[in-house]
Amino acid sequence: MNTDEHRLTKVMVAAITVLLLMTRQALAQPCGGYEVTAIIQAPDCPPFGFPPTIGRGISEPIDGGLPNVVGYYQSCTIGPDTAFLWIGNEDNFITLPMPPGTISSRAYGIAGTQIVGAFDLSGDGLGGLAFVYNYDADQFTNLGTFPGGNFSVATAVNGAGQITGFWGDFVNGDPAREAYIWENGRMTSLAADLGTPGSEAHDLNCTGQATGWMGIAPHINSNAFVWDQGEVTVLPFIPGGFSSAGAAINSRGDVAGLGWMFDKDANEDVRRAFAWIDGEMILLGTVPGYPESSAKGINDDQTVVGHAFTNTSRAFVWKDGLMTTLNDLVPPEFGLNIKVANAINQTGQITGQATSPDGVVALVLTPIKPRLGDLDGDCHVGVKDLLILLGSWGPCDNCENCPPDLNGDCVVGVVDLLMLLGNWG
Repeated sequence: MNTDEHRLTKVMVAAITVLLLMTRQALAQPCGGYEVTAIIQAPDCPPFGFPPTIGRGISEPIDGGLPNVVGYYQSCTIGPDTAFLWIGNEDNFITLPMPPGTISSRAYGIAGTQIVGAFDLSGDGLGGLAFVYNYDADQFTNLGTFPGGNFSVATAVNGAGQITGFWGDFVNGDPAREAYIWENGRMTSLAADLGTPGSEAHDLNCTGQATGWMGIAPHINSNAFVWDQGEVTVLPFIPGGFSSAGAAINSRGDVAGLGWMFDKDANEDVRRAFAWIDGEMILLGTVPGYPESSAKGINDDQTVVGHAFTNTSRAFVWKDGLMTTLNDLVPPEFGLNIKVANAINQTGQITGQATSPDGVVALVLTPIKPRLGDLDGDCHVGVKDLLILLGSWGPCDNCENCPPDLNGDCVVGVVDLLMLLGNWG
C-alpha cells in the first residue's frame, strides 16, 4: 500500500468511526422550510389602518436579488381595489397609474417589466378592461375588447410580451366570456379553436401555451385545456370528477388547477386541487380540517402552490405527492397565518396573502436551500449521503453535474468528505 492509499484508508476509518459515534445523535432538520423574505403592505390609511393587500403575481429574481410582486389592495375607504407593484430590490411599493375615471384596478401577472390586469371606468357601463403596463417606460396600454363585448381581463403575460385572458358581454351575457391571446397589438379569440360556448384563459408559459377552462360556464360541464398555437389538448377530469379548470402552466406544459367531484362522505360537490404532470392527472387532495382545495401555481420543478379551504383557508405547497401547509414551514415569530399562495416562480419563491398582527398582507417566501452534503435529498446529512460520496470518490466524470463534489474542484476527495461530516445531522 503506497502513502496516498494509506492516508486515504486512515481518513475513511476515522470518518466511519466518527460516523458511528454521531449516528445516534443525528437529528433530521426541518425539510422544505421557507424564510419570510418580505411582508408587503399598502400605506397606512388613518383612521382605517393598513388596507388588505394581496399578492397575485411574482417575477423571477431581478439581477440576482429579490423578485417583483404585483397584486391589489383595498382603497382607504375599504372599497374598490387598487393595483400595485412592489419592486423587491428597492423595497418600493408603487400604486400603478391608471387612466382618468378609473374607480378600481387589479394586477394579476408580471413578466420582466410588463404587468397585466384589469381596470374599471366609472359611468360608462363597462365591466372592466384588460391592460398592460410597462413600468420601465411608464407606458399604459388599454387592450380593449372585441366588437359586441364590454369587458376584458388580462390574467397573465410572458417574457415575449404575449398576454392571455378572457372577454365577453358583461351586460347581456352573449358571449358570456371567451379566452383570447393578445400579441403585437392584436387580440385573437380562442373560441374557434376551443369549440365551446364559453372559455377563460388563466395563464400562459414562455412558449405561448395557455391554460384555463372550456365548456358551458365556469365549472359547469367544463374541461381544463392546454392551447398551443391552435392545437388544443383537453385534460381529463380528476378521478371521480365532472368539471375542471386550469389555473397555471409551466414551461414543460404541466398544469395546475381545480376540479369538481362528488364527495360521498360530505354528500355534496366539492372542489379539489389537481396537477396534470407529464400527461398524468394527479389529485392533490387537501389538508385536515379543510375539505376543499385549489391549485394556483406550478413551476418547472413541478412544485405546486394553492390553498385548502372551508369558510376560511390555508395556503399549501405540494411536491412529489406531499401537501404541506405553508404555516408549518415558516418561522413562527412573524405571527403570519398564510391564507392563499397565488403564484410561484422558477426559484421556488411564493407570493400570496396572509394575516399578520398589522392586518392582511402580501408576502414573499423564499425556500431555504438544502443543507450542504444532503446528497439523497431527504433533508438531512447521514449515512446514505456518506455512502454516495464514498461511491463517487475520485475525479468527476461530469464536472457540471457532480453533486458529491461539494467544494467544486471536480474531484470527490478528502475536503468533500470533511465538508459532509461538518454538516452532519
